[in-house]
Amino acid sequence: MNDKLRYVTKKKIGSGGMAVVYLAHDTVLGRDVAMKVLHPHLAESEKARKRFENEASAIAALSHENIVKIYDFGISDEKCFLVMEYLTGSTVLEFIQKFAPVPNLILLSICHQLFSGLHEAHSKGICHRDIKPSNLMIDKNGSVVSG
Repeated sequence: MNDKLRYVTKKKIGSGGMAVVYLAHDTVLGRDVAMKVLHPHLAESEKARKRFENEASAIAALSHENIVKIYDFGISDEKCFLVMEYLTGSTVLEFIQKFAPVPNLILLSICHQLFSGLHEAHSKGICHRDIKPSNLMIDKNGSVVSG
């Protein structure tokens, strides 16, 4: 058996009520990924682990340019994590803070892309429960991506 770790964390890039997000490197596929790790106190809860797993399954069931891609989910050494594509760019919140007041046509584009992703999720019976500017990314190509 290979003792090499599949994912090696590089740095913390964010945190929220349920988890911490790290920039990590996938040593098998040779690419950077975002790794969302459930907070340790929540990882002890079967209910929280199941909710986290359901989140990963729900996102993985979707395929849309405005929804982050999920690559992996796992429980290892009492850690519960999901691995998703790493997006470079800024959050919508950071964008608004930097460029306020944002022209209406740009705001309409952001909203249109957000609603397009939400429509895809809703068509599959999935409801995003945490839409806010800090959870939406604008990638290097200008696409709005929700996770």
